[in-house]
Amino acid sequence: MPAEWLAAPAPDAADELERSGLPRWMAALLARRGVVDRAGADRFLAPSLDQLHDPFLLAGMEAVVERLLRARDRGEKIAVVGDYDVDGITSTALLLAVLGACGCEVLPVLPHRLREGYGFQPVHADRARVGSFHRLTTSGADRDRGSGNECKKS
Repeated sequence: MPAEWLAAPAPDAADELERSGLPRWMAALLARRGVVDRAGADRFLAPSLDQLHDPFLLAGMEAVVERLLRARDRGEKIAVVGDYDVDGITSTALLLAVLGACGCEVLPVLPHRLREGYGFQPVHADRARVGSFHRLTTSGADRDRGSGNECKKS
């Protein structure tokens, strides 16, 4: 017997969002993301910079920024290692753009899905070493692999 897909019921907040004038499909999506009223929907759909959190609240951010600035000032090369999924490619592209705009020399390193699998692999450090690049991962996928020191230099 073939599997049958069943849509999860929309949260109760979807009704309120629909009453505020949003299409049913959008109301359901927003409600599933925790939006409960029209003001929240407006903030979600048209975000502003004041909604961003301070990135220095992330553990280790200050040390990472200092290290990247030191790499830039020393003319060191930085390899941005990402994943092949949509958030890995997006975060890799974003880091390449930002680091490049800050004057860093950067190289993208993305795994081959079929040959290398998911997450950071030693072969990625090998690619970075070829050009004397330092490593910066864009995804937490390798957090428990212990591979973070494959290409690390001080």
